[in-house]
This record gives sequence, structure tokens and C-alpha cells, in this order.
Amino acid sequence: MTIRYFVGLTIDEAAEVRGISAPTAKRYWIYARAWLYRGLQAG
Repeated sequence: MTIRYFVGLTIDEAAEVRGISAPTAKRYWIYARAWLYRGLQAG
């Protein structure tokens, strides 16, 4: 979901571009944020 961050798309727009449903895009976004948070905490 890097297009959401770098291009500034909404979840719905990013889902449409990727050809996935909005709920799936939301799950990907939540997972990516958690992954990044854990990586930053591990230092």
C-alpha cells in the first residue's frame, strides 16, 4: 500500500488502483503500519 503513502490516495482509491476490495486494502494498511512500528521499536 505504498501508493497510499507516496501518492496520497485514499484507501478506496488505492484499492481500486490495485484491483482489490477496500476491506482488503484496509487490512494491508493496518498490517503495514504494525510491521513498521515493530521494526522501529526493535531499533
